[in-house]
Amino acid sequence: MAQERLLFVHPWIPARFNGTPMGLLYLATLASNAGHVVRVIDLQALGPEYDIHEEFRTFLPTVVGVSSTSPSHPAAMAILRRAKEWNPNVKTVSGGVHETYCARDTLMWQPHVDYAVPRTIKRASEE
Repeated sequence: MAQERLLFVHPWIPARFNGTPMGLLYLATLASNAGHVVRVIDLQALGPEYDIHEEFRTFLPTVVGVSSTSPSHPAAMAILRRAKEWNPNVKTVSGGVHETYCARDTLMWQPHVDYAVPRTIKRASEE
């Protein structure tokens, strides 16, 4: 298996608390254990001034993934749009709560998103 360089980004939104990006941290652990090079950037913790472009230039990711809720979806899409502007060949992935309900819409209306990954939904009787 080819080694990937995965950049996971938790987008910034003007909220008092947007939570720890646990989903991204779980994915980062799994990917790292599988031999990939991984970096997680929490823009909610770093602030809106943080230069994500510098991460693209210095880390040189082959995959950029974001996790978003519906309020942070526009910021997440902006990150993936910038990633494609930086490198049209980078794979872009959007996941999280928003994609659980809107993955098809994301793929239809956001041409810079290669993959939209919904969370698994189970019925209460299946848990």
